[in-house]
Amino acid sequence: MAGKPKDGRSFSDASAAELLGVNERTVRRWRAQGLLACRSDGSLDQAATVARVNGGRDPLRGGKPDRVFAGATPLTPPAPAHRAAPPVDTGYAERSVGLEGAPGDAGKLLRARVLSEAVKAKLGQLRLRERTGELIPKAQAVQLFSDTLATARATLEGMPLRLSHRLVGLDAVGIRAALQAEVEAILKEMANGLDAAG
Repeated sequence: MAGKPKDGRSFSDASAAELLGVNERTVRRWRAQGLLACRSDGSLDQAATVARVNGGRDPLRGGKPDRVFAGATPLTPPAPAHRAAPPVDTGYAERSVGLEGAPGDAGKLLRARVLSEAVKAKLGQLRLRERTGELIPKAQAVQLFSDTLATARATLEGMPLRLSHRLVGLDAVGIRAALQAEVEAILKEMANGLDAAG
């Protein structure tokens, strides 16, 4: 480019290309996209330009997410699926770094991928807890609950028959103590039944 640029900058495309380590065509494309940063004196701000170029790179298009310009820190790849996943809550998508600033469809796709990975991690945690016996299937839990209630009902219904002969001749304090001992025995029996089933 001959002569001084007309847009207020004090550097040519060739000097910017040499300073940034790219070709002149790339510099012209970056200038058209508004990625070249100039200082107040019109000189090229190399660090700000590198930051703009890397900030505008979409990891979902044009190659691997670790491809960056001028040695900037590459994006870290996602953790392998075989590692234990950390607890996942429902507010992760809004708090994820950089997702709210991702442009257009690429941002939607990135948020969808984050959501998908979070759901996969949560499902993995649930499967692990099921395999280790921390979780049981719903049908089994419902059956256990029904069995426990049926046992409790039968035991409580039989209480008058079991206690009637022991309560004859007792005063109020003795009756209260006998009833309390029977209720505690029933509760202990139910707890032992639940522990044995679980």
